[in-house]
Amino acid sequence: MVYNLFPLLAGSFPGWVPHIERAVAMGFDWVFVNPVQRPGASGSIYSIADYFELNPALIEPTDPRSGEDQLRSVLQAARDRGLRVMADLVIVCGGLCVGE
Repeated sequence: MVYNLFPLLAGSFPGWVPHIERAVAMGFDWVFVNPVQRPGASGSIYSIADYFELNPALIEPTDPRSGEDQLRSVLQAARDRGLRVMADLVIVCGGLCVGE
């Protein structure tokens, strides 16, 4: 069973742990996470401006760890509780899409 964790509703990375714990308590095996990269001009999480930069809205500014370390920590928390994690993949066509 797959639990969908929507990042903008779950809040900053450290705040994901209660969602992870709820998924475990409900018997889920997987956590599916929508994109966590910095969004583009439209603001949609599916319009990614930079694939190598995290969405600043998901980084807890009072946490001394980097955003990457905050994310690593919550992913480890999921693994420690027996959950597997999968992330949504947004692919840019780069002019090679059908119909372009």
